[in-house]
This record gives sequence, structure tokens and C-alpha cells, in this order.
Amino acid sequence: MAMLASAPNTASTGWPLVVDAVADPAEVEAAWRALERDGSVPPFQTFDWTRTWIAAGALPAGTRPLILRGRRGEVTEFLLPLVVE
Repeated sequence: MAMLASAPNTASTGWPLVVDAVADPAEVEAAWRALERDGSVPPFQTFDWTRTWIAAGALPAGTRPLILRGRRGEVTEFLLPLVVE
């Protein structure tokens, strides 16, 4: 995983926001499901929906999935599933 960005804002946790990229959704499944339990994920961006969409071959030819993950310390603040050409 390569770090993409780090913001100086430490909000309430005291940790800077660190954004990295993850290619395999399974790598962030636990964090993804925790965000789902909190109600932070719309239905079309849940782990199961995204995993099924990828497994069904719905990605356009020549593309690949990429998930941006924002964390403060060990706490995942957001996941943004994308498709990269």
C-alpha cells in the first residue's frame, strides 16, 4: 500500500488523516463492515455489493478496482471504492 496523502487536521482523535490505496476489497473487509454497522455506507457501496459487482465481471474491460481508505491511527474514517482505467 502506498500512502497517497496526509492531512495535518487531527480532528478529535489527535491523529492525522492518512489516505492510502487498496487494490483488494478483502484487505479492508473488517473496516468496511464496521462502517456499514455505523450507517456510514450507502447500499450501493457496501462490501457485499462491491465484491459481487467485481466478481460478476461488471468492471469495464481494461479497468481495475481501487479503494481509497482514510484513517486516523487504526480507525478507518472512510472507504471510497473506485474503478481505475
